[in-house]
Amino acid sequence: MNIKIDSKAIKYIRSKDADTITIDLMVGGACIEVGEPIVYIGIPKEPVAKYTKHRISSIDVYLYKGAEPKVKAITVTYKNFLGFKSLGVEGIKLW
Repeated sequence: MNIKIDSKAIKYIRSKDADTITIDLMVGGACIEVGEPIVYIGIPKEPVAKYTKHRISSIDVYLYKGAEPKVKAITVTYKNFLGFKSLGVEGIKLW
C-alpha cells in the first residue's frame, strides 16, 4: 500500500508533538451505511489488530484494514477551513 503525507500535514502533526496518526473509516447512515474516511492524531481507538502499521517520514500511520485505495496512493493532507485546522485523506474508496 502506497501512503503519502504532504509536507503541510507533516508540519501540522509535528506541531502537535505527535508522531502517530490513524486513518480510519467512520461508518454511519440510517437506511444505507456509508463509510467516510477520517484521519486523527494518535493510535487507533479500536483494537490495533484491525489496522496495518506503516512508517512514513518518521510518522507511524495506522491504516484500517478495510480501507481500499481508489488510486495508486492514499494521501494524508492538511486542511484549514475558517481557522479550523485538521487532517484529511484522499484516495480511499467510499462504500
